[in-house]
Amino acid sequence: MNLILIEAHELVPSLAAPGAPRYVVTFTDTLRVKHLAQVLRVEVGARLRVGVIDGALGEGEVAHIGVAAFTLLVTLADAPAPARIDVLLAVPRPKALGRLYSPLAQLGIGRLVLSGAERVERYYFDAHQVDVGFARAQFLEGLAQARDTRVPQVEIHRRLDHALASALGAASGPPSSPGAAHRAGAALAAPSRAFYADPGDAPAPRVAVQGLGPTERVLVVIGPEGGFRDRERAFLARAGLTPIALGPRVLRTDVAAIALLALLHDAL
Repeated sequence: MNLILIEAHELVPSLAAPGAPRYVVTFTDTLRVKHLAQVLRVEVGARLRVGVIDGALGEGEVAHIGVAAFTLLVTLADAPAPARIDVLLAVPRPKALGRLYSPLAQLGIGRLVLSGAERVERYYFDAHQVDVGFARAQFLEGLAQARDTRVPQVEIHRRLDHALASALGAASGPPSSPGAAHRAGAALAAPSRAFYADPGDAPAPRVAVQGLGPTERVLVVIGPEGGFRDRERAFLARAGLTPIALGPRVLRTDVAAIALLALLHDAL
């Protein structure tokens, strides 16, 4: 962990600490206790980078070490800005999706909309990897690595038209199953530009985002591993999306997603 993440409810105001507002946080969960004790091997007085999930970054000073608990005095500063890129992803094979959550959070996305498509198998949606709770746990791992606190918002839609309407900021009705949408954190602005990945002669990401303002957001749509069918491409074009490409090679979903995000962040 490059950042110790804290839930907001774990912050207890410290009335005894002078100066800047400080909080007392006590860790008793196995994951963080084991990391502090066995990986970082911290001692009383050590200072650690901390962050409140969906909130501010700060510093924690180890005040007490118990048998299976650590107590930190935490001082908070500013919260990181939300990532400017949203991703609509046609659900890949569940194992591939499970491996992708942490890299997406490390690179930085504001929202992930998981979608069906003609080449997405229906049974994928029954896998435990297609679950907001599973996704959140993997996102937190990625955020701790990248020193960020903004958990990507997640939505799951079995239909591409519903997924796209939601990703573009339009009302699309309820998600495909009860409780399938997770909208924690601050509301995100609708994207100013939207693209879909398509191998071939389409513009590169750097060309596609030229002229965007410093706070404008973008949406990138990534198809299934077999690619979008022609009528799905036509649907995306009618919705106002334009293609972008990484060249003529046909990439696996996880490779395409990581490469596109890296290039888009660099271009922005």
